[in-house]
Amino acid sequence: MFDDDWPTLATGVAIPHGLYDISDNVGYIQISTTHHTSELACDLIPYWWNTYGKVPDHRANSILL
Repeated sequence: MFDDDWPTLATGVAIPHGLYDISDNVGYIQISTTHHTSELACDLIPYWWNTYGKVPDHRANSILL
């Protein structure tokens, strides 16, 4: 479960997770405190879509993954 952590004196952790948009050659990083990758992805994808993904084409109403 903690195989990607490094020893630290901090009381919390910050776990980066990202998306890469191939068509625009742009990466997006979100920082979280959860170790559950699926939970993080389920939070990151809708956030990315609503904040960045549909901005170039305002007519878009869905995403294909």
